[in-house]
Amino acid sequence: MDIRIPAAAVTAAFLVGAGLVLGRLAARRRTRRRMAVHRALGRAGEERALDLLREAGYRVLDTQVRGRGRIRVDGRPVTFEVRADALVRRWFRRYVAEFKGGAEAASPANRATRRQLLEYARVFGVRGILLVDAAAGRIRRVEFPGTPGG
Repeated sequence: MDIRIPAAAVTAAFLVGAGLVLGRLAARRRTRRRMAVHRALGRAGEERALDLLREAGYRVLDTQVRGRGRIRVDGRPVTFEVRADALVRRWFRRYVAEFKGGAEAASPANRATRRQLLEYARVFGVRGILLVDAAAGRIRRVEFPGTPGG
């Protein structure tokens, strides 16, 4: 028994397979390019935020600062790590600076931002948190009453 597959069917199968592979490669490339653009924008925003802080009289002590927090879950201690954008000083006070891009994320009214800032206030035990909106050129000082710096 001799089974013959038409050449057109073989060609069509090959083209479909090649199209799938090429499409997947193109999608990966677009994703990589988009991520590279976001990283570049993030670095530019971070540099602008650091410049704003310096222009406002803050001395940058460190960037990408790690802090350890501790909570209790069912009576057992659980530690976690956070990373703040910068630790700065002005006069005799230390602040954690958080850089945000866009009006919504840079607003203390934003629930996720507010929770992040509260966590930083607790973990770092600083006088206040500086919320830096590089796009708007704005620095806001946020304090939480009842925390070490608030």
